[in-house]
Amino acid sequence: TKGEAFFKRVGGNILAQADHLGDAPTLTDLVGAVKVMLDAHLNKQIDALYLCSNEFINTMRQEPRVQQILPIV
Repeated sequence: TKGEAFFKRVGGNILAQADHLGDAPTLTDLVGAVKVMLDAHLNKQIDALYLCSNEFINTMRQEPRVQQILPIV
């Protein structure tokens, strides 16, 4: 939710999102957003796809994490 608000504020192009997933998201929680993103990559609307999240360290600290999903490296 915070990431979405940030990218809307700075003018990012959000094609899909999945939030409030908890520690163990199921496939049905993700399939809609993943399909939108894969279709955008296949149709050359986007050239790269990154997953941005917070990595829980402890109750006082979370580290931002960015992983490249597409193209596969």
